[in-house]
Amino acid sequence: MIKLMFKMKKYSFIIIILIFCMFSCKKSNYKEINRTINKENLLCSKADKLKKSFINNNYVPFFNSFPNSFCEFNSLYGYDDNKGAKPLYGDYYNHINFLFDSVCVNRHLFNQKVINVAINGKWEADATSLFQKKILNLVLYDTKDVLNILSEKSFEETKSFWRYLFDGPNPSDNMNKERFEKIYLKVKPLSSTQAKYMKDEYEELIRLEMKDN
Repeated sequence: MIKLMFKMKKYSFIIIILIFCMFSCKKSNYKEINRTINKENLLCSKADKLKKSFINNNYVPFFNSFPNSFCEFNSLYGYDDNKGAKPLYGDYYNHINFLFDSVCVNRHLFNQKVINVAINGKWEADATSLFQKKILNLVLYDTKDVLNILSEKSFEETKSFWRYLFDGPNPSDNMNKERFEKIYLKVKPLSSTQAKYMKDEYEELIRLEMKDN
């Protein structure tokens, strides 16, 4: 009888633990679902603001609503092979050109924002490719300020910025080589450190391309 009671208590304890674990898992799932919903709602809200600001040719609110990171940029303007187009994929060409070609905010603040977007960037066709071209022109146009901003970033952030600038389907092609040489000549006299980072990342991209081939 005592053994039976002991077994019943033991099984009851196990059942309680299982029930507790089940509710804990459900609670965690609900939190994760809520986080995902909130994130999607924020993206939709930001997409609406960007669309309205662009249509109204209102640069400042457009600039303020524009992404501050590559992850956010890609979530709005990118394309997923499995899930399809992101909310603003169809607007990426007009929006990116508007951002870079109609600047009416402090140039340093502008440079800070677009550099933050480029950090940890990865080349893909369409939006990220166009953004890359714009950043390349920015480095040539406003080299000194770009280097000042990069000097305040971490080692990894800085290297990821330079890697994104020369990333692409064929890093070793002549066009990319010309880009690198042109920018290197601008950067080297102002910062040998940044020139080295840039060269290291460019050569690493070529090394990886050769390895894959």
